Amino acid sequence: MKDFDDNISFVARHFRHGAFDTRRALTAVTGRRLWWTPLRAAASVAIAAVLAVTATVVMRNDILPSAPGPAAEQTATPKAMQVKVLDFDGATLPQVADKIRETYGTELEGMPEGADSLRLTLRYEGNARDLVEAINETLGTKLKVKTQE
Repeated sequence: MKDFDDNISFVARHFRHGAFDTRRALTAVTGRRLWWTPLRAAASVAIAAVLAVTATVVMRNDILPSAPGPAAEQTATPKAMQVKVLDFDGATLPQVADKIRETYGTELEGMPEGADSLRLTLRYEGNARDLVEAINETLGTKLKVKTQE
């Protein structure tokens, strides 16, 4: 109990009004006044939330497509441009081409000689054209998606 009394008397002797004020402490440490008030902090958080929601809406709607109506012409997305998920684990290039044909309904042209020796391991989510671009960059090939007439 004596230690407790000594500690209390020490604090009572050295106590100064405002000694535990966070604004004064930050001013002493940084050398400048703190301009962040609770109102400014709340406004900043609200602005950040609005920007995040706006970015999500724009990305999710592919930059706000027009609403269907008489002036907006609705066309079906070609199968080669639809987003699909494909997994390859050590597949040869001809096996990859067959899987692309099955999934996207499109043919590849420009198959290199010795394509059986080229293997690919990847998980891909996207359309056929972007997948072929990724394969070309990875394997150094010059494949193209055959255009449908």
